[in-house]
Amino acid sequence: MMDDGEDVIAAATEARKKWARSEGLKMWKQHGGKKVPVMTEEIIQALGIPCQEADLNKMEGVSHMDENGMAFIMLNRNLAPNRKRFTLAHELAHIALEHVSMDKSSQQSSSSQETEAHEFAGALLVPADDLKAFMKAGFKNLDQIAERYQVSKDAALIAVNRNRLFMKLRATAAATGIL
Repeated sequence: MMDDGEDVIAAATEARKKWARSEGLKMWKQHGGKKVPVMTEEIIQALGIPCQEADLNKMEGVSHMDENGMAFIMLNRNLAPNRKRFTLAHELAHIALEHVSMDKSSQQSSSSQETEAHEFAGALLVPADDLKAFMKAGFKNLDQIAERYQVSKDAALIAVNRNRLFMKLRATAAATGIL
């Protein structure tokens, strides 16, 4: 059982995640042209955010703000295409959600900021309205969802769960003999 303090923190965390998802969806509607798959590189370019690929060892990507207040993204050049798209959307989220600043001490993201960036990226790459319409149009499985949005199966499953479409997916799997 949670105490009142934990309830408040949980409610605030859920509100921030919902806000991040709404900002990701807004980005899709305003800059993605409501098309899927979402072209994260085109959105970043249209927003004038410099993006450069480099060998970042184990890091997938990073977003920073330089001393002039210009946000930029560095992306690991060795990422698979779907991972690259998600990482770009995630780093864009840090900029759009104002997680980056010129203050050097704030350049390291908190776990709540990472969660918000994941929520934003998921909502941008697999927009709820489009996913619901896609699944309503007929039987769908995770492979079809992942292919349509050019995301991993894990990201597709997270989107299905986030949008409370798991039972529909499960019914599809049972009807096609996958389950």
